[in-house]
Amino acid sequence: MLPAKPNLSGPGFRFRALSLDDHADLAAAAADQRYWQYLPEGPRTPDQVLAFLKDAVTISSDANGGQTWWAIEHSDSRRFLGTANLKRIGAPEDKVCSVGCTLVPDAQGQGLGTRIGWTLIRSAFVDFGMHHVECTCAEGNEMSCHIMRDVYGMTYDGLRRAQKKTPRGWWSSHVFGVAAEDFPALDAKVSEKLQIPGFEKNSG
Repeated sequence: MLPAKPNLSGPGFRFRALSLDDHADLAAAAADQRYWQYLPEGPRTPDQVLAFLKDAVTISSDANGGQTWWAIEHSDSRRFLGTANLKRIGAPEDKVCSVGCTLVPDAQGQGLGTRIGWTLIRSAFVDFGMHHVECTCAEGNEMSCHIMRDVYGMTYDGLRRAQKKTPRGWWSSHVFGVAAEDFPALDAKVSEKLQIPGFEKNSG
C-alpha cells in the first residue's frame, strides 16, 4: 500500500494528479516521434493515449495498487510539461520502488528533467518511506546516464539486456539505484548543485 500522495513542486514545475483532462496535451506529445526517442514504445494514437490515461488514473486511485502517476505542469503558466510515476517493486515490506518521468519535447533540454528527477527520488524516501529507489534509462541515452551517475551520484546496478521486445527490436536499459543510508549525503550535494530549495514534506 502506498501512502497519501504528496504535493510536489520545484523551480519552474509542480506535480498534480494525472487526469482524463490531460488527454489533448498528452496525445499531442505522444504523436511526436521525439517524445519516444528513449522509450521502448512508439507514437500512440489518441485512443491509445485515452486508454493509458484511464488505466493510470484507476491505478493511482487504488491505495493497494502500488503505483501512482502525476501530471507535471509549469508552476506559473500551468502548461503541461509531461508525466511522472512511482511504482513499487516487490512486496510492500521490501520498500523498493522505481521512479521516472517523461517530458514533452518542448520542455526537454532545459535542465528541468534533472530537477524533477531528483524531486521524485526525494519524495520516494521522504514521503513514501522507501529503502531503495531505482531509475532506468535506455542503453543509448548517454545524457540520462550522465545525470544519474555524475549529477545524482547514484550507484550503477547494471544493464538489463534485451529485456523487452519492441517494434524497434529488443530493448535494453541501464539501472541506477540509491539506498536509504546514502540518500541524506547525496541529497545535500545534489540540492546545492541544482540549487533546489530545501525539501519540505507535504501531504494530501
